[in-house]
Amino acid sequence: MKIYYLFILNILRFICYIFNLIKKNFIKLCLVTSIIITFFFIIYIKNYNLHDNEKKALLLNINGIIFENNNNIFWGKFGLSLFKIKNKKFLTNTLFNIVKIIHLANNNKNIIGMVLKLNNFLGADQVSLEYIGKALNQFKKNGKYIYAISNNYKLAQYYLASYANKIFIYPNGLIDLYGSNNDKIYYKSLLNKLKINTHIFRIGLNKTAIEPNIYDSMPNKTKKIENKLYSKLWLNYIYDIVKNRNLKPYELTLKKKDFLINFLNKKYINKYNLKYKIIDKILSYKKTKEEFIKIFGLNKKKNNYKFIHFYKYKIKQILKKNDNIISVIFINGKILNYNNSYQNINNSLIINKLKKARLNSKVKAVILRINSPGGSISASENIRNEILNLKLSGKPVIVSMSNLTASGGYWISTPANIIIADKNTITGSIGVFSVINTYEKILNFIGINYDGLNLFPNLNLKPNKSLTPFLSKIIELNIKNGYEHFIKLICKNRHLTPIEVNRIGQGQLFLGEEAKKLKLIDKIGDFDDAVKQAVKITKLKQWHLNWVI
Repeated sequence: MKIYYLFILNILRFICYIFNLIKKNFIKLCLVTSIIITFFFIIYIKNYNLHDNEKKALLLNINGIIFENNNNIFWGKFGLSLFKIKNKKFLTNTLFNIVKIIHLANNNKNIIGMVLKLNNFLGADQVSLEYIGKALNQFKKNGKYIYAISNNYKLAQYYLASYANKIFIYPNGLIDLYGSNNDKIYYKSLLNKLKINTHIFRIGLNKTAIEPNIYDSMPNKTKKIENKLYSKLWLNYIYDIVKNRNLKPYELTLKKKDFLINFLNKKYINKYNLKYKIIDKILSYKKTKEEFIKIFGLNKKKNNYKFIHFYKYKIKQILKKNDNIISVIFINGKILNYNNSYQNINNSLIINKLKKARLNSKVKAVILRINSPGGSISASENIRNEILNLKLSGKPVIVSMSNLTASGGYWISTPANIIIADKNTITGSIGVFSVINTYEKILNFIGINYDGLNLFPNLNLKPNKSLTPFLSKIIELNIKNGYEHFIKLICKNRHLTPIEVNRIGQGQLFLGEEAKKLKLIDKIGDFDDAVKQAVKITKLKQWHLNWVI
């Protein structure tokens, strides 16, 4: 007991000591605190450019790939280590952040133009490129010039560059605009050599995802289907560039023969590019800097033109908070019951976000931004049910389709009040499949055998044993039931007959405009159109977006 009281006494003594120490040094502590606050305030002012009235350019120097949102940056440590990228800025390229900064710079009187530097830009999907292009056009309409510069231009780089007033290229640079591709790995022979037994179950003759398991090359039928799809995407790409640069389609690319003959003579190719206004100037790094100094002025300290870097441009927008929220929920990647990869969606995480939106009285509408090839039937159905609950609670649900919203991605879209897709959105793929690999042959070959008691051998799915006829039949019935449920959902929500849905089903893919004709979507548009629809349905006069990460 004595030890206990001594322990309490020591604690009280320590508290008194600290109190007296603070009392004696109160003035010193206040002084130190004031110095720290002043220091951070100076940094704040410097970072946020509160007193910077200097005219300059916005340097939009995009490093890496553009993603939909932070959760969609699936490269993570894997991608950075794979490409030996150490620059953390590769993780900050989110589509809506880029567009927001372009809009803020457009409204900033001190930003008088833009330098679109594309040397380190690694690409983005076509829908994202279009959306950025729209923001660049709005920037130009405000009388602000855009100058694009790069050592080389590939498809994505040149697409963004085409929105610039002037396109510059470094000497010996190349413009590579020779179509898109959709290469796939086929490994039937590998599976055979490894003695892996593949069991395929599908409804949807055009469900091509299973083909790598059963072919060594792309079937002719699939080539025809994909050629039609990607040719249309290519024409849309060409049309935008031709429109932006005021060109003729045949001027945009050299013929194969001419390209091969003149490939080594880069000066000839760039003369061709200059002649047909594919580029505006060929400039060295030094000449480019001099050109921009003439336009934007000289920064004497840095001996360079005056600019503010995109990554240092602080978003200072003051949001007028109110009680009317339009929530934006991203659904990016494969839809699964678990998340075992950097590019999958854990359905429970999405369901929790949807529940929070439903239960939050301040949320008046929800925009689902979907970029998914599909996934598990059960995971997709779980998400769809929660979206339906959200809709039945009286809150409008607007689906904004990104680059790809197919199969399970379309499944979860069906309950929405309105479905909006871009002209280049790939959607459809109404069908169901399952691929099950078993390894009994290779295990037997290397001398590994399994044995034991099993009360229900016909119902046991094990990778070390082939599927029994009974189990195969059960899986077939599950696939059939899943497909029939998919058809019913589309019939009910899209007001189509089973015959109409079966005609456009079977795993077929469609671009946005064709999907609209087939009544799979309601409107062609982008994310901004989805916001407008949410405001229109809810009749809100004041609102703000809540980006659910």
